[in-house]
Amino acid sequence: MSISLDDLKALLAEDEVRYFLDPQQSAVLALFGGNHGSYQIVLAVELEGSFLQLKTIRYAQCPTTHPHCRAVLELLGDLNYSYRSTKFGWDPRDGEIVCFVDLWLEDATVTLAQLRSN
Repeated sequence: MSISLDDLKALLAEDEVRYFLDPQQSAVLALFGGNHGSYQIVLAVELEGSFLQLKTIRYAQCPTTHPHCRAVLELLGDLNYSYRSTKFGWDPRDGEIVCFVDLWLEDATVTLAQLRSN
């Protein structure tokens, strides 16, 4: 089983999520509200639908010159160790922190409940 862009759009529509289509790849940009603000998430269908990645855009920022950079990186490491599917990444070039979930769907399908829990 796998997921197509149309399947993903149907799941988002079922949950009444507003999204924008990426005209150059099988991906959508969705906007979500959370406890501490609004978040932009790219949901990308890859590898002929056998892989789905959810990834934030500019979730947070911590440049290498920030006095608490080491503490932030230690926290990200702790979060990555603590959570099963949600992972955090840090780009040392610009300090961008992203949050992402990788879902391998080789013989499965994605449900709305799974999207909500990630």
